Amino acid sequence: MSNYWAYTWYLFEYLEESIMQAIVGQLKDFSEKVQTFRGYRLFVLKNIGENVFSKLDPLSDKEKSGRNFL
Repeated sequence: MSNYWAYTWYLFEYLEESIMQAIVGQLKDFSEKVQTFRGYRLFVLKNIGENVFSKLDPLSDKEKSGRNFL
């Protein structure tokens, strides 16, 4: 289970650096409505492709096809 949380934490760090920059333009109109709750912002990300997960860890290419860590 600790691998799951480490991988999830790494995923959110990756998303913070790369995807957040890509959606900032879309959030400009919505920025007034985004509320901060205890310092955390919740964004619903849809349609994250499987290739995003395979780029995070080079060992994921060795996993069986069709398996998902989630």
